[in-house]
Amino acid sequence: MNTTILIVEDDVVIATDLKSKLEQLGHEVVGMATTGEKALAIYGEALPDLIFMDIKLDGAWDGIETVKQLRLKSKVPVIYLSDLTDATTIRRANETLFTEHLAKPFMLPHLKVAIQRVFFGREGTNNFAVVHDAIFLKSGKDHYEKVALAAIAFLQADRAYCKVHTNDKVYHLSKSMKVVSEHLHQPYFVQIHRSCIVNIHHVTGIKGNMLEVLGHDLTIAEAYREEVKARFSML
Repeated sequence: MNTTILIVEDDVVIATDLKSKLEQLGHEVVGMATTGEKALAIYGEALPDLIFMDIKLDGAWDGIETVKQLRLKSKVPVIYLSDLTDATTIRRANETLFTEHLAKPFMLPHLKVAIQRVFFGREGTNNFAVVHDAIFLKSGKDHYEKVALAAIAFLQADRAYCKVHTNDKVYHLSKSMKVVSEHLHQPYFVQIHRSCIVNIHHVTGIKGNMLEVLGHDLTIAEAYREEVKARFSML
């Protein structure tokens, strides 16, 4: 697939390397910008299929603010170029409905997989067909229901199966939790136990080493506690 791409990165060396790798994969880079303001101007002219957006940019807008401005006119898929590790950045990024994020440096296989997930989801799956912000879950014979990723509250492993909990329904899938989690390509999903993954936006309370989600008390295993609690601001 020949995808047209806009790169927004203020480090010229990194941007040039990324451009080279994308062209090796057969894609067309239609513009490169070092500031958010320039990025919006190029987008208006080139209308690319996809944007690679660095979060730390020179100028008045960082990458997240640039995408917020872009969202006023477009839902173009965005791949952030960042690790997305701190809670504030994660919260701000989630508000922009981004599609993927990649850590630097960029490896060719990682770029290929990220772009594939943006437009097609992952290959080799039987229970899923993924779009940018939702997943289709099997709910009956030859029937799949569209479920927004943001609507998924938590996953529970049940041996070789997985339960997907939303506000109004529980889906029982004949896939392991590990396989299901590979389709939840949003940073607001965090593993709290070997048998449980939670959407932090659905957490309504924290009680000791338990998260309260949809009326369930979910245990945070010791191995995950530091990472999980770092996602929340507790005063």
